Amino acid sequence: MKKENDLKIEKRKKEILKAALKVFARKGYHQANVSDIASEAGVSQGTIYHYFSSKEELLINAFEQEELNLFYNNLTSKVKSCNSATEKLSLLANETSKKLEISRDLLLASVEFWSHIPQNPKIQEKANESFYRMRKAIETILLEGIQNGEFQAVNTEHVASLMIAVFDGLIVQCLANKNELDWQAISQTLTQIVLDGIKKEPSNGK
Repeated sequence: MKKENDLKIEKRKKEILKAALKVFARKGYHQANVSDIASEAGVSQGTIYHYFSSKEELLINAFEQEELNLFYNNLTSKVKSCNSATEKLSLLANETSKKLEISRDLLLASVEFWSHIPQNPKIQEKANESFYRMRKAIETILLEGIQNGEFQAVNTEHVASLMIAVFDGLIVQCLANKNELDWQAISQTLTQIVLDGIKKEPSNGK
C-alpha cells in the first residue's frame, strides 16, 4: 500500500511540474503565480504547496524533470545500442535536435531558467549541475573515441563545452525562427564539423 501511495504522489508531482512548465513558458516566471499553476494542473493551491515550498522550487524542478525525461534518460538507453564513439556523438546531436522540435515549452522554460542564473544561487547551482551532466556525457564519448583510436587526443572538456555552447545557441534561434529551420540537419552539420576536426587519420605507415 505504501508503494502504491508513493507512486500516486510521484505521479501527482510530475503532473504539477508539467503544468508549471507550461505556465512559465506562457507567462514567464515573474508574471506567473501559483494559482495559475494550480489551475493548469487542476488542483488547489494548497496541493501545490503540499509538494513544493515556493514558485522558485517549481521552476527548478519543472526544468530538471523535463530535461532529464526528454534528454538524459532517453539518451542513456539509446547510447547502449551504438557500436562506436562516432555513432554515439551523432546520436547525441540527433537527440539534441529532437529536444528543439519536441518541447517548445521546455525551450521557453530553459531561457526563463537561464535568465535567473546571475541573481539566484539555487538556480545557478542547478544550471551548473545540468551543464556538468551534459559536458560529462560528451566527454565520456570523446574519451572512448580517443582510447579506441577513432579520435585524436584533444581537450575533451573544451570540445564538450564548445558543443554545448552551440546547442544552447540553437535554442535561442529555434525560438526566434519558430521551428522554421531544419534543426536536425544543423545538428548533424555541427557533429560532422567536430568529427572532421578530431578524427584520427589512418597511419600511412611512415
